[in-house]
Amino acid sequence: MLSCQNLTVQAGPGGPLILDHTTARFLPNGLNAVIGPSGCGKTTLMKAILGILPSTGEAYLNNETIRCTEDLIVRNIPCMC
Repeated sequence: MLSCQNLTVQAGPGGPLILDHTTARFLPNGLNAVIGPSGCGKTTLMKAILGILPSTGEAYLNNETIRCTEDLIVRNIPCMC
């Protein structure tokens, strides 16, 4: 299961919060979707979970903290569109 707890992303020092203490769970063996209007933070959420964007909070894959590496992304996260 992919999940995150209290993810916060800020648009630069002193900038507005893009994600503010966001918590989510993506269940295994099924279709999960993040939906919303353009610019609401969907891609930012995925990038923060993968560790591509600086953020505070925690992200987990199968209850292990995610440390972003190319190998992890290729092997365990099949599609991020």
